[in-house]
Formats: sequence, C-alpha cells, structure tokens
Amino acid sequence: MNINDTQDLFFLIAAIAVAVITFFTAWMLYYIVSMLRTANHVITSVDEKLKLIEGILHSLKANVSNGSATLVLLTKAVAKMVQFGIDKKNERKAKTAKGKAPSKGGSASGGKKETTKENDAEDFFDVEA
Repeated sequence: MNINDTQDLFFLIAAIAVAVITFFTAWMLYYIVSMLRTANHVITSVDEKLKLIEGILHSLKANVSNGSATLVLLTKAVAKMVQFGIDKKNERKAKTAKGKAPSKGGSASGGKKETTKENDAEDFFDVEA
C-alpha cells in the first residue's frame, strides 16, 4: 500500500475511525440488548409472582368470607346450646321447688328469687351474685 499524498492518509485514518466507531457501536448495542433482555426476564418473573400472590389473596379472601359465615353460625349454635342448658337447669329447679315448701321469706313472691337472664346465666355457670 502506497500513501502518496495527504488525501490518501486522511482516507485511511477515516476508514480506521469508522471501523472503530462501528465496532464500539455494535458492542454497545449488544450490551443494551442484553440489559433489555434481562429486564424483560425480570419483569416476566415479577408478573408471574404478582399473579401468584393475587391468586393467593383471592383464595384467602374466599376462605375468610366463608370462615366468617361459619363463625357466625357457630356462635349462634353455641348461644342456642347455652340457652338450652339454662332452660334445662331452670326446669330442674322448678321441679325441685315444687317438692319443697315455700320458705317464710319477707318477699311477696314467697321467698323465691325472680328469674332474669342474668340470674339464669349465673345459675347455669354456678356463679354467685
């Protein structure tokens, strides 16, 4: 290769510069594409995890709503069982009171204690007022 004048030298240096710029541009584009691919994988992974969390939250919500309905029914059943026990205890007291003579207390009801819901609960749980 003969370099005869400055114009030939200029074209040689320009060609080398274009080749270097092309090489570094391609290298930069490769890393940009690699980063975008990695970002795409991360976004896809996050999206899958968010869908999984959303599914878990929906099932949890369904379980909580079903559980709360069951809890309401359970509390009503327990309340009815307690009321049944109170009624049975009152029936037993009424049967045993019929067999006994009324006491000579000063009250108009013949010494018997008035029955209220609080007294029923206290009697059922054997709590003294």
